[in-house]
Amino acid sequence: NKTEVDLNIDCFEGGEINFIYLSENDLYVICNDDMIDRYFTTIHKFNINRSEFKYINKISFDGIIYNDKFIHKYDGNLRVLATCENSKNKVYILDRDFTYVNFIDVILDNKNINSVYFDGELCYISGFLKDGYFSIYNLNYSNPNYMGSIKLTSSFNYIYKLSDDKFVVVGNEHRADTYKNMQSDKVSE
Repeated sequence: NKTEVDLNIDCFEGGEINFIYLSENDLYVICNDDMIDRYFTTIHKFNINRSEFKYINKISFDGIIYNDKFIHKYDGNLRVLATCENSKNKVYILDRDFTYVNFIDVILDNKNINSVYFDGELCYISGFLKDGYFSIYNLNYSNPNYMGSIKLTSSFNYIYKLSDDKFVVVGNEHRADTYKNMQSDKVSE
């Protein structure tokens, strides 16, 4: 007993696929490229539902996205944290049609961001330079802005929200006073 299956295939041409991000109704294909020391990302958007898989659009911008934890969809807009060639970070806010981009510069050097947590219009970023930091950004589509930071003694790899004003962050304490700069585990509230 054989069943016929009608395949509807939609494809695109682009760079090397680094990873995908799936939201409730959309599939995003992320292609990071490095062209002569200039990093940029192209994201291809597909709309998916039970009966259709449709290519929507693509958008390109400066910077690369390291993994799917640096991406989040909220209120129809895709927000991504990208590392740019000038060692700065940007959070891009892409509209639902992929025709407009807004962004906000993120403090500190990109290689020091350990964790990102998106919650509604807010974005929480944790990392480490000489000291640890925990920064908050409001990612309102029309007016994104930096809200503030607190200095920490450690870098944190995981951020978990317990309530509107309480987080648990888990990571490593960096100690310069030991021979091998050893690290110890630490949990802070």
